[in-house]
Amino acid sequence: MSAMKNRFSDIPFFIRIVLLVLAILVISLIITTVIYTVASEEIFVTNQLERLKEETDMLASLIPGDWVTRDQLENFFDKALQAESSILRSFIFVSDKLNVEVYSYAPAIRRETQTVAKADMDKFYRNNLSKHMRGVLAGQYISLKNTDNEFNSDMFIIMRPIFSQYGDVQAVLTVCKFIDDYSGELRTINNALVLTMIGVSLLMLFPIYRMSKSITKPLLEIRDVAVAFGKGDFSVKADESYPAELGQLSLTMNHLSSQLGKTITSLTRETNILQGVLNSMNQGLLVVDESLSPMIINPALPKFFKSTMNMNEKHSIIPIQAVWEDFEQCLSEQQYIENIYEFQGNMILCVINPLKVNDALIGAMGIFSDITKEIRLEQTRRDYVANVSHELKTPLTGVMGLLAPLKDGIVTDPDKITKYYAIMSNELQRLNRLINDLLMLSRLQSASEAFAMDKVNLSAIIVDKIESYHFTYEDNNLTIDFTGPSQPVLVYGNADRIEQILTILIDNAIKFSQNSADKKINNEKIKIKIAIVKKDDKYIVSVQDYGTGISKEDIEYVFERFYKSDKSRSSAGSGLGLAIARETLKRMNEDIWVESDGKSGSVFSFTLSEYKPNIDKVK
Repeated sequence: MSAMKNRFSDIPFFIRIVLLVLAILVISLIITTVIYTVASEEIFVTNQLERLKEETDMLASLIPGDWVTRDQLENFFDKALQAESSILRSFIFVSDKLNVEVYSYAPAIRRETQTVAKADMDKFYRNNLSKHMRGVLAGQYISLKNTDNEFNSDMFIIMRPIFSQYGDVQAVLTVCKFIDDYSGELRTINNALVLTMIGVSLLMLFPIYRMSKSITKPLLEIRDVAVAFGKGDFSVKADESYPAELGQLSLTMNHLSSQLGKTITSLTRETNILQGVLNSMNQGLLVVDESLSPMIINPALPKFFKSTMNMNEKHSIIPIQAVWEDFEQCLSEQQYIENIYEFQGNMILCVINPLKVNDALIGAMGIFSDITKEIRLEQTRRDYVANVSHELKTPLTGVMGLLAPLKDGIVTDPDKITKYYAIMSNELQRLNRLINDLLMLSRLQSASEAFAMDKVNLSAIIVDKIESYHFTYEDNNLTIDFTGPSQPVLVYGNADRIEQILTILIDNAIKFSQNSADKKINNEKIKIKIAIVKKDDKYIVSVQDYGTGISKEDIEYVFERFYKSDKSRSSAGSGLGLAIARETLKRMNEDIWVESDGKSGSVFSFTLSEYKPNIDKVK
């Protein structure tokens, strides 16, 4: 059944309409024929019998009242029966008052079931109708139906009195008609009716075809427009010239096309904006449904967990089971959840919120942020506070410890008093340097420290700085090599600031070379290499040491304010030098970076612009 239904649904709409109309016509023809066949027979027979009565009455009234002999009656009937009449197909008898047959007539027709002889009808008349003679002779009009006879066929009998010219009954006219004789006539009429209806149905095929075509053509065109809409093509328009409802439907389709085009354009624009926002987010985004199946992932999320964007496998996106447990808890409790996860040395903050539409829970959204840097910076700030407190407290403690015996007069030896004052002076100078470094860094970062920018002989500054360090380390425990262009290197900057940067970098190189265990054990000289390389319109100055190096974890943070490494740098300095160097170079629109393998020293490099005339003098 379903297969037939599917085959019918595959038939074109136009053909279906034609078949439907034809089916209606055929069904109407069948129903009409059946109803007519059932109902028409009785009506037709009744009408024919009524007509037969009328013709019998007329015939009885036309028989001359002065007939005397049989020949006279035969002459009359020969003339009377020449006209077309249903009596011609009936049996006629005329009997006198003594029930003696004076005339009889048998139709020249052959019945379908049998041939009725005139003698058989005469016998039937004498045996079955004589008993009604008295009533007819008395002036009665008798009409009866006979169903029990030797002919096995229903018969209708009409008996009428024949009056004389004096008004008395002188004979009886009897007409016998087999009812099934009318069936043949009725079948002829029915066949003609059926053939007529078939002919009309065939003639209606062309009008039906034209009418169906006129109905289906605009519908098919509108269907094609709807199909184009489904494919995303809203430029197709329906023909609005069709009359009545079809024209209104076309107008509605065109209006729908316009509205859908605007809506989809707006949705596409909003989707592109949203996708652009998601793609540009540094934070990871994950949206899951109620069954924890991922629905939305932005490109930043897999970078956090070094995973792939496989929407079908959630653990390939986030391999931490605790994250999925927090998502499940958020969905079950419908509450905000915040947690920090550790993954391969990184600290990841996740904030999970339930998603609801019309107060119905549809899923949960998690925002992931890498807070490793913030945590380390926070730890650096804590270390800085501790270091600065220690650095400030150490000289103050020393000064206070030396002032107490001097104040109380415990120390009276002039040489010791002088020594005490010298120590206190050194501690106060150390404290002053620390405070100055803090103030300088603050001014540099706030851009309130203005300094002049001009032509600077970089080669001369480096040579002077090397000589001063060699003079300081008279024991020849320090070697500084310098390589660069043979011609003086002229750069655009501030001589004092450049010298300060070199001092910071060389001091760090010496300090961390001294901390190297190999050099302490073998009592090796400290080697530092300074080089200048020209690249485009920039000079790159590098200071290389061969000390302990900087670990990969610390390289990212060495220029941070107050930063001190947890290894060899933990016991020296306050962590402000490199921060000052970076801020100073930033003010001069220059850059600084470091390279180290964490084992065999470090190379700090910074850029300086080549000097060109007509450059602003103040920065």
